[in-house]
Amino acid sequence: MTSKALLKQSNEFLCRRDDYDNFIFGLICSLIVCMADITTPPQYQFHLLYLFPIGLTSWYAGKKHGLVIAVLSSIYFGINQSNLCDESFASIWNTVSTSVLFVVASLLVSKVRKTWQRTGSPPG
Repeated sequence: MTSKALLKQSNEFLCRRDDYDNFIFGLICSLIVCMADITTPPQYQFHLLYLFPIGLTSWYAGKKHGLVIAVLSSIYFGINQSNLCDESFASIWNTVSTSVLFVVASLLVSKVRKTWQRTGSPPG
């Protein structure tokens, strides 16, 4: 099976599911990323990996569910950051800046999806 066929099949599968199912799938994915983040050495940052469940949930389950995953991912990241960082200001700064990134990513993905559905063609 080619990667294009696999992506098409995955998209069709997720489109057939309701928002709640896709939200639960995004939640499970974000928990997996969180567990990987906690168990790896502190030299590795997982910002990009947290974006996968945020984007997936925002696209297939909608803006509200995507924002919930973004906030939960920010909490996971913040807890892990506070355990790693001795300075509280640095920990707060890192958590807030990452939270903003996660929320903006969620809003952008849901906006692109909404525009695509409204116009019937990809944005751009």
